Amino acid sequence: VGDLTAMGIYNIWYHLEAEGVQILQDGHDAVLMQIPTEKLAALLPRVLKLLSVPIEVTDVKGITRPMLIPWSCGLGHNWSKKSEDNPEGIDEKWQKNPDASIQIISTAVKKAFA
Repeated sequence: VGDLTAMGIYNIWYHLEAEGVQILQDGHDAVLMQIPTEKLAALLPRVLKLLSVPIEVTDVKGITRPMLIPWSCGLGHNWSKKSEDNPEGIDEKWQKNPDASIQIISTAVKKAFA
């Protein structure tokens, strides 16, 4: 997962840095970045696509197939989760909350530790 995240981060840096996307932190299975608010609607789908890096995996029976780990995201004005005490925090319902900062979280890893 860490290698796939690193490849996705490289893709984002290479393709979107000039458009104002700034990578702030690599969290092994998460990426913390910021995107200009006025560009969020246009850039967020591209960020998610660039993070999705398919790789070939071979199972114990020798069968090779593509694997793609899906990504989800949350948005907020600070790095903590949204709560009553922190209304500007990360909200994973980003479609209803287009804020300036974005945290991308690997859906697969998030479900594994839920």
